[in-house]
Amino acid sequence: MGRALLPTSAPLPAAGCPFLVLPFAGWIWTLLKSPR
Repeated sequence: MGRALLPTSAPLPAAGCPFLVLPFAGWIWTLLKSPR
């Protein structure tokens, strides 16, 4: 699943990982902060 689509997009996971993790972590943070 972590395989790149194109051979030229090899460095993309290393550069795009923070951009995928930050919104996900922020979404979890808002879910944890919001009172149920």
